Amino acid sequence: MRDQNFKFKEFIWEHNANFVHYAGSWAVPIRYTISDQDLYALLDQINGVLMPGGGVTLIEDDGTLHPFYIISKKIFEYSKRQKDLKGIDFPIFGIC
Repeated sequence: MRDQNFKFKEFIWEHNANFVHYAGSWAVPIRYTISDQDLYALLDQINGVLMPGGGVTLIEDDGTLHPFYIISKKIFEYSKRQKDLKGIDFPIFGIC
């Protein structure tokens, strides 16, 4: 979402952060550009992820992957590993 007044590539809508806050947790944004090392260190410190929806093309016709797709896939794989290897539930809630 970019126009003359809004030029941010990465952002979270306030209502998504409030959704997490009203449930009794803190919202911690995860940037698309976070390094793998920082991503996994962060995921080890939180107890789940809210995946917001939106109108983004995840895979372009030429096969280019959007950064949201790449980081989301790493988070999903992390969640699966937590459950499969450690028996730990790491919920991911996707909402549009």
